[in-house]
Amino acid sequence: MLQAGSTTRYSPAIVPWTDSLRRLLSKHSKETLLSVVEEWFRHTDTLPHGKADDDEDDGDEQIIEVGTLADYEALRQSQVHNIANRIITMDWPKGLTHDQIAMLDLVWLQNRYLTGRTWRVWRLKSDEHRPDLHVHMEPAELQARMRRHFTAYFSRCHIYVSACTLHPNTREETPTIWIRISFYDTSPSIPSNASNIYLVQFPGSDTILCGSNIRPDVKQFVLQVLVETFNAASLWEQDLKSKHISSLYQLTLYRDAQGPWSQYRLNEVDANPLAPPSKWPTLEQNKYVSGREASRRIQPLPSSAVNERLKVVKSKFGNSQLVGPERMFVKIRMPLRGLPDDRLWDCKLRFDGKNVAEGLKQLLAKGAIDASIMPEWLTDISSTTTNTITITPEGLEDQDS
Repeated sequence: MLQAGSTTRYSPAIVPWTDSLRRLLSKHSKETLLSVVEEWFRHTDTLPHGKADDDEDDGDEQIIEVGTLADYEALRQSQVHNIANRIITMDWPKGLTHDQIAMLDLVWLQNRYLTGRTWRVWRLKSDEHRPDLHVHMEPAELQARMRRHFTAYFSRCHIYVSACTLHPNTREETPTIWIRISFYDTSPSIPSNASNIYLVQFPGSDTILCGSNIRPDVKQFVLQVLVETFNAASLWEQDLKSKHISSLYQLTLYRDAQGPWSQYRLNEVDANPLAPPSKWPTLEQNKYVSGREASRRIQPLPSSAVNERLKVVKSKFGNSQLVGPERMFVKIRMPLRGLPDDRLWDCKLRFDGKNVAEGLKQLLAKGAIDASIMPEWLTDISSTTTNTITITPEGLEDQDS
């Protein structure tokens, strides 16, 4: 569940109910909608405000009873549209604040991020004038700093920051900071994008993910605000994108600990390497069939061949499951026999799949790739943090610039 960025906010402006706002409410499942309502009850600015002014009877003083969290807990066994109807008609009939809308939007996005968007990697850079990046900020501090810097460029925009813990298929939880930027009434002299901007920052790292297509005339302002907020010298857009935040988290935070080196990060090394190996004899498996029957049946590979193949896989890729993007471009510029010495052979390859690095590892394990002729740069794909690599006569070209 997300945690609000701050309890001290601007005077909340109410956004009246519209068809698009009702659709945002109806997108949620019952569990996620109740979790958002529970968060609303924790802050004074998002508490229920009861009836609209024009619904009150003239001349009669009425005590408007608004809903409580217990009322929504009682609806947990009900249908989701009953919860939405109570929100619209009874407890928040005037509309929702920008913070409430941002909560609804971010929770919905966090529950569908695996297949919903393609995320690009931005990296903060420091220099001698700004050597210390501010990458350990709490959501409240980050939200306040971004709001302060954005007001220098835009007359009215809304920034919302929340903390969320993802649970990828790894051995550790992934802490993330989600940032939502929306422009709702900007100055006519400064162009703005009608769509929202979604960013994800990994606390303590120089990596920011962007899940939106930003217009060039707006993007320069967003980049400058991020540079000032995190006290960076510049921001570099890396050639790396994926639909899986967890994969980008592993690739960017552990750039030098992928492939066979990941066994040290995951503590998969021998705890006592000086201990002598076991001397128990190993029994060879009996043949399944013999004679003519052997020529008519598919026989399993000898265990020695399988073990030898697994040793090669471990030495080149390691034991743990690899992380990688869904698409990889390879540009090769190599000398070829038959061409003059001053000419290079240009070749472009494209790998597609759910996980390119793990796919190459499985092809090697199953014998589809011959390890004896497998080039070294092919095994280095798991350690590159980019979607495009270039192979030259000197080897894999360094992508980090």
